[in-house]
Amino acid sequence: MRWIVKIGSNSLADEHGQISHDKIRALIEDIVFVRAQGVEVVLVSSGAIAAGRGLLNKGIKPLTLPEKQALAALGQPHLLGLYREAAERLGMKVAQLLLTRSDFDRRERYVRIRQTTDVLLAEGVLPIVNENDTVSVAEIQFGDNDLLAALLAVNIEADRLLMLTDIDGLYDAPPLKVPHAKKIARVDVWDETLFQHVTGKGSALGTGGMQSKINAARLATASGIEAWVMRFEPGCLRRYVNGEHNGTQFIAQGPSLSQKKRWLSYISRPQGTIWVDRGAQEALLEKHKSLLLPGIVRIEGHFEAHDTVRVVDMDALEIGRGVVMVSAVDLALLLERRARGEEVSPIKEIIHRDGWVTTRNISSTNSSISSEASVCTKGLIGESQT
Repeated sequence: MRWIVKIGSNSLADEHGQISHDKIRALIEDIVFVRAQGVEVVLVSSGAIAAGRGLLNKGIKPLTLPEKQALAALGQPHLLGLYREAAERLGMKVAQLLLTRSDFDRRERYVRIRQTTDVLLAEGVLPIVNENDTVSVAEIQFGDNDLLAALLAVNIEADRLLMLTDIDGLYDAPPLKVPHAKKIARVDVWDETLFQHVTGKGSALGTGGMQSKINAARLATASGIEAWVMRFEPGCLRRYVNGEHNGTQFIAQGPSLSQKKRWLSYISRPQGTIWVDRGAQEALLEKHKSLLLPGIVRIEGHFEAHDTVRVVDMDALEIGRGVVMVSAVDLALLLERRARGEEVSPIKEIIHRDGWVTTRNISSTNSSISSEASVCTKGLIGESQT
């Protein structure tokens, strides 16, 4: 059993906006208890900027992006030091992983994240993960590590994603504004009404809000991982292990896919687009073949070899995603040579079948979602920048 436990900045801060030593100790005590029940835990912790605020007595006034990044650089080692001190008192070692969103886009980096985490867990070490805010602005602007926690949950094939926050779940209306708002105990059907219940605003210290937690839960559940949003309190994980569930449960929805196809379907962001003709479309969807150069009509984007690309039909409807074996520059050159009637160097595959996932099954008469994978998280994890 593997869990990702994610905690936000506001849940770790005291009434003065500084990181609370007592809350750090309470969280670590809970994690030690959970691990004693045979559960492997990876902690995704925000709080670096809040820790930096406290060290420089910045309060909770608004800050510029460079100021936030500077505070994160100052606060991150301090935050890890608090975790290490609390953990060592209970005989547990901690390790730090600082990641960026782009680390999940490249397959080799993605695999190394998994391998490193596996080794740490096997050695009984608690991995503590945060986004590298000094080189990445994704966490500062979007999601307070909620997305990072969901990405990591898919990466390590976690069984559950527990997002600890300052509210006890998802409500049908903002509970601080609507006195009679009702908590939603269980979500097993995704529809647009879920997103109408919340706003995207975070707290004074955090940047997430319930919107980013719903997005993270949607990504996790699409990959077969159960997700929870619950209030952080001392002993909350202990009570959860004992069956006292006080949050909102998001039921796993996803199909059973291999790790590589999970990565292609839900994690890796396409860096470009390839248009294919009818023959290539049939080869990919019906004959389960690789994509070859003759079936390519045109390309768009600035992708390198081993990047992920979208593959679309002549109506620009996506039929799948794959790992391209040739860069956009080289592929464009080959297409130009072909157009001039020149001899084209033989390339076995542009996208090998092992690096392909079908996202839409298009026949001559209709189109429907494939049983292989449905990219239902489109728009939540970030699309191509092209």
